[in-house]
Amino acid sequence: TIATRDWFPISPMEYATEIGYGVAMLQFSMSIYSALPLSIGLACCSPIMLVTTWFGSFVGISTLACLMPEWTIPSVRLGLYGINSSIVMSVLVGNFFILNL
Repeated sequence: TIATRDWFPISPMEYATEIGYGVAMLQFSMSIYSALPLSIGLACCSPIMLVTTWFGSFVGISTLACLMPEWTIPSVRLGLYGINSSIVMSVLVGNFFILNL
C-alpha cells in the first residue's frame, strides 16, 4: 500500500553508484571507473558540461528512485535511465546556454 511504501528504496552507496553508471554509460562502459576519464576530459574542455552531465544523471536516478517501486529491474542496473538524462541535460545546456553566452 502507499502508506507502507519505502519512498527511497536504495542505499546511499547504490544511489551514488547508479549516478556514476549513468555518466560511465556515455562511453558505453559498465565500469564505474569509466566516468573518471570522461569527467577529466569534460573538466578540461567545458566545466559547465561536466556539472550538467553529472546533474543530469543525478536527476534521472533520483526521479527513478522515487517513482519506481522495484529497484531490481535490469534496465536500472544497465544505466539506461542515467545515460538518457545525462544526454538530455548536456544537449539542452550546450545548445541553449553555452551557445548563447
